[in-house]
Amino acid sequence: MIFSIYNIKVKHLKQILFFAFGAIFIFSAISKAINIPSFSLVINSYCGLLGIDGLYSYTRLFAITICAFEFLIGIGAFIKPCQRVLIWVYPAVMAFFVYITYINYTDLYGGIESCGCFGELIHFTPASSFYKNIVLLGLSLILLAIHLWQTSIYRKSRYENG
Repeated sequence: MIFSIYNIKVKHLKQILFFAFGAIFIFSAISKAINIPSFSLVINSYCGLLGIDGLYSYTRLFAITICAFEFLIGIGAFIKPCQRVLIWVYPAVMAFFVYITYINYTDLYGGIESCGCFGELIHFTPASSFYKNIVLLGLSLILLAIHLWQTSIYRKSRYENG
């Protein structure tokens, strides 16, 4: 009895986390897509920060691709079959964002003033952007852990019952 109640609460937590990630990625994609030229300049700044020069002519294409990707993984959070793939995509994307914002946060020359995470609507300092991404990475790992725990319980009960 206690186990089934606990499993229901974990299931709700999983759906709440999917809803949160879906809302965050959709909002992020739309807010960046409002001003693609500005977001492409932010991408160009990150390329310069990482030492990847010469991609200026492709930054608009990168900006559109990133917006589309974020929108798709945001919408996918609300579609049950997509959640099985996104359970692995969210930690990978968040780990990449943590890496990028860490490079910006620890840059000796000041880095990029605003991360561009939510386009021109919300501005984050390098420190706040880094810590926001750390929290989101932690939440995505919790989501992954819940999924792995639930699938192991399912497999165990499936094989025990014959």
